[in-house]
Amino acid sequence: TRSPLSASLMRRRRRHKRWVTNSFCSKNDMHVSHVHSTPCRLPCLPSSPRGLASNEKHRFNFNKASSENTDSVLDQERHEFSRAVPVLSIEVDNQPKTVALEIEPLDPGKLQQNQANLSLRHRLVLAQPQLKKGHRLRLPVPLVGPEMEAIQLVIAKAFQGRPSDVVEPGQPFALADTVGHFWEPKDFEALPLELRSVLDETFQEEEREIAHVLEHRFPSGSKLSAAGARQLGVSEERAQAWQSGSALPFKSTPPQYARKPYSSIYTNLSTLILVCVEILRLLKLGKAMPWKRMPWILSPTAIIVKTSPFEDDGLKKRIVYDCTASGVNPHLAQHAEMSLPTILRLLQSMGKDYFMAKSDLKDMFYNFPVRQADWTFLGFSHPVTGQYFVVPFYAMGIGCAPPHCQEFAETVRDIIKDEAERRRLGTSSLPGLESVPRTTAAEGGLAAAQSPQAFTTEVYIDDFQHLTQLLQQGLELFEIGAKVYEILGLIEKVVKREGPARVMTLLGFEFNSTTGVLRIPEAKASEIVLLIRQVIATAHKGGSVPWSILSSLHGKLMWASTGIELGRSYLSAIRRPLDAVATLLSNRLQRANFLIPVYEMLEMVGQLQWWDAAVSCNNGTTQLYINQSGMYDRWSWSGSFGDDVPSDVVQGFTDACPLGGGYLWGSERFRFLWSSRERRHHINVLEAETILRMLRADASSLDHCKLLMWCDNMVTVKAVRKGTSKSPLLTKIVREIRLICLQHKISLCVHHIAGVKNPLADGLSRGLVAARCESWSLNAAIMNRWRSAFQGFDVDAFCDPSGRGKQAPAFCSIVDEPFTHSFFNLKVFAFPPLHLIEHFLKSSLNWRANVLVAVLPVTVALDAGLASCLLHSYGSFQGIFTRTQANHTRPCPAMGFAMGVYDLSARC
Repeated sequence: TRSPLSASLMRRRRRHKRWVTNSFCSKNDMHVSHVHSTPCRLPCLPSSPRGLASNEKHRFNFNKASSENTDSVLDQERHEFSRAVPVLSIEVDNQPKTVALEIEPLDPGKLQQNQANLSLRHRLVLAQPQLKKGHRLRLPVPLVGPEMEAIQLVIAKAFQGRPSDVVEPGQPFALADTVGHFWEPKDFEALPLELRSVLDETFQEEEREIAHVLEHRFPSGSKLSAAGARQLGVSEERAQAWQSGSALPFKSTPPQYARKPYSSIYTNLSTLILVCVEILRLLKLGKAMPWKRMPWILSPTAIIVKTSPFEDDGLKKRIVYDCTASGVNPHLAQHAEMSLPTILRLLQSMGKDYFMAKSDLKDMFYNFPVRQADWTFLGFSHPVTGQYFVVPFYAMGIGCAPPHCQEFAETVRDIIKDEAERRRLGTSSLPGLESVPRTTAAEGGLAAAQSPQAFTTEVYIDDFQHLTQLLQQGLELFEIGAKVYEILGLIEKVVKREGPARVMTLLGFEFNSTTGVLRIPEAKASEIVLLIRQVIATAHKGGSVPWSILSSLHGKLMWASTGIELGRSYLSAIRRPLDAVATLLSNRLQRANFLIPVYEMLEMVGQLQWWDAAVSCNNGTTQLYINQSGMYDRWSWSGSFGDDVPSDVVQGFTDACPLGGGYLWGSERFRFLWSSRERRHHINVLEAETILRMLRADASSLDHCKLLMWCDNMVTVKAVRKGTSKSPLLTKIVREIRLICLQHKISLCVHHIAGVKNPLADGLSRGLVAARCESWSLNAAIMNRWRSAFQGFDVDAFCDPSGRGKQAPAFCSIVDEPFTHSFFNLKVFAFPPLHLIEHFLKSSLNWRANVLVAVLPVTVALDAGLASCLLHSYGSFQGIFTRTQANHTRPCPAMGFAMGVYDLSARC
């Protein structure tokens, strides 16, 4: 039983602990960490009332924020958020500066972490008035044409005269009373001739569509065949949805909303005509229905224009409906997260030298109808006539359109895969697909496939990818797909059909199935890098970036992260301010005008600089390898220490202690001592820094290698595997490790090793083992002499895996050792590592080389009876040998014993 005195003492301690936690502990503007004894500088955040972050949406209105209070808060924040040097500063050649461990602050303690978690949304909202006075990133905006003033007067008059009778949700309506138009071409004779001609054609198409709907009771663009779906085995529920339309998953009825198209449509006459032409295209396809009554929802629209070689005018134009601003999306039930195929998942379905092919469906969303009861939620206005239109299909902008259409596309994909498997097994085809010719096994068709892995089909919304082992199999899948589309009433855009080929762009990435190289295409990489550097430059100028631009950049990097290993780990700081205020920004204008002060967000800038370097170097190239199943994948190794490791894998060992660090790989050894300031850091940081120093020094020697790293610190192992850590400093180090591997195309796999099994690296770190490097080379002047004496060499028998220090056109290394090779009639130069000399002397007897020149320790050669083969000996002097490290060739210290050059040709 606790005594009263003890309980009282405990209560006082608890009160004291609460008092310390709720206060700012600072000394000379420096926060004191309770974890570390040394104070560390951290930004001091403005205080906010308790509970402020719980419901900011109703507590704040950033358009009515007090200017006086906002200015004072922002000034305080700018003073306390000093513009320090970013984590990875980009040099002129786009190479990031390395982390200098000696000057890095210690990781923050719990007190600083809690203070950093104060409401980010609160601070961003209060800062808006002041941020709008400062520098901001502005993308080029087309100027408003002078002709638009007169055009706007005509448009305003047309919008004022529109009928106001509304089709309310849940109420039945007669098509005869609803479908129609209320404008005449003569009302727009004051407009330019080019625009008038488009409107005249639009009026004629409207009348045609009205007549069709009134006669058939469905739009002319409803081409999907429920009968064809049933014929191919589609479920009755899905076939019925395709016939009568799918129900939008509303959890509640959205309030009435009406807004004309966004102002970007009215920038100039050419843009306005582009929008009118696109609406005319939808009318001709029967995808837009004219209404003479007002739909319950009139969503604002904008247009996306992209260059495309597949369009007649070279421009792909698509109207986007802002269903979030109109209230449709917020009232839709939360749909299950769709499983879209990533580029890695796609490549895991194909092996070496597979053929890739792809086909594309035209206007994918517009193929699938929506039920009549939900039509009134899918309205929009013509930008000139004000005519009401309804899109009775899934449209670009409806939140449930991507997942629903992906499900529909997967149904089509499964039909194609089912027919392909039937042909492999030699069974009967699905009804309607018998007319597609079968390619025999001798011709290399689907019948030649030995297993289901020989071919597959995947789909990404409207993009079907066929991956096959043989060329004819891809062509046969093309024909099967074309027939399936025809039966279902889908339209393939034949001009976009590509392949089969071994080099192709899949899901935006370029892949070579022969070499296994995955890269971002040059144009996309340049676009991403340009936007990243614009944001970074804005941050360096103390400016801000609009929410919409930062969100666009985040989307591009999310796509790139599907191909770059662990790329998604370096998006958290970019995403954080976007998520903080996303619910406050309900329309396109607010998203374009809300500013994010990127100059304060050093972690975000650091991540952007990492992405700049990652995408800039080799266009984010990634090397994939064939796994045990015979399919492409990122290289990994799942064994434990002592298990067999493939011969083409380089193993590295690292260890750190408070005194220093050491590493070894192949024949390389190195050790170093920590400075007094570096020793302050946690051992987890020192272990990761040791791996980083090894890669800084020797990554160029490990180009295109598989590197298996052994480390006896589990925290470091997990951090390198994940690409991030709770420790900011450890994250910086891991970020640079991953960037170096990306730059040198090193496939890195890190495993834990017990300290007792890592004695050599442990001895190096503690200074107990000498750090002599064994794979040195004779200096350039001496090597030139021996090359001249033997008219050059054909093979360097011992070189680093990258071949940088090779002394002949061909070379062997630790991942391709010379002991199993034949060197018949070749001239070979050999400088074996010290621990391989005995193996070399035995193996070289069977090499049958025409010339074999070896560099060996004189004492070892004498014991082997090679005194008569000596050509020249070199004493133990500094500079006799050199070693290539990083980007430099450095002289090596004295070897400690004499070395000789021997002609062993007579022994072969």
